[in-house]
Amino acid sequence: MNAVMAILLDEFLSAAAASKQAQAREAFGEARVEAMKTPLDPLLARLALCDSYAKLREELDFIFDHLDTDGHTATARPAAPRPAAAGGAD
Repeated sequence: MNAVMAILLDEFLSAAAASKQAQAREAFGEARVEAMKTPLDPLLARLALCDSYAKLREELDFIFDHLDTDGHTATARPAAPRPAAAGGAD
C-alpha cells in the first residue's frame, strides 16, 4: 500500500511541476511581448533564433530581398564575412 501511495504522490508532484513550468513559460512569453519597445524588436527576436551562421545569412538575405522592392539593389548586401576558425589558429 505504501508503494502505491509513493507512486501516486510522485506522479502528482511530476504533473504539478510540469504545470508550473508551462505557466512560467507562458508568462515569460507574454512578458517578452510586453518588453518589446522599438520597431526593430520583432526583427531582432527573429534573428536571435538563428542557431548557425548559415541560418543567420539566410534570414539576412530574406530581409535584404524584401527591402529591395525595385530591384536596384539600393540596399546592397555587405560582403559576407567568414566565421572565425574554431581552433583559433591565425
